[in-house]
Amino acid sequence: MANKEIFTQEQVIDALTRTKGMVFLAAKQLGCTHATVYNYIRRYPAVAAAKELSEGQILDTAEIKLFEAVLNGEAWALSFVLKTKAKLRGYTERHDLSDGLAEIIKTAVMSTEQFSRNAEAAGVPSSGHDKKVMATNIVKKWLAKNKMALDAAELSDRIEAMVFEELNTYNK
Repeated sequence: MANKEIFTQEQVIDALTRTKGMVFLAAKQLGCTHATVYNYIRRYPAVAAAKELSEGQILDTAEIKLFEAVLNGEAWALSFVLKTKAKLRGYTERHDLSDGLAEIIKTAVMSTEQFSRNAEAAGVPSSGHDKKVMATNIVKKWLAKNKMALDAAELSDRIEAMVFEELNTYNK
């Protein structure tokens, strides 16, 4: 037996419009749960469109205020825009990978070890040097994929040393 609709689409659209697309507040106004509002959003394209429109208007308003702050020379706004919108122009922050890099390397070494075991089981021998190169390349590709802005030469030496240390730890 299908669930009987409690509200019309128009009632849900009106609630979403009044609350600027905020589902929990719309649910409160309607006297239902947020899950009910989400069900209407999934079920009815007009309700989903109303939510998207309301959210878009809020984003436009925020972007206008940000633009005004940039024009006024407010440092926080300039910094935010450059960090988020001007990455292709080189405005990125360096990431401190002290803790995260060790975890990435550990995962890369474990993956490399598993790959080597599979290769050896298939009759393809591998050496410790192969494992080091493979794990180092995995880490470098991960960093590149995640657009980590780091000094390549310094990082390369650091990664190789950490990979070598992790391989020795893993193989003990």
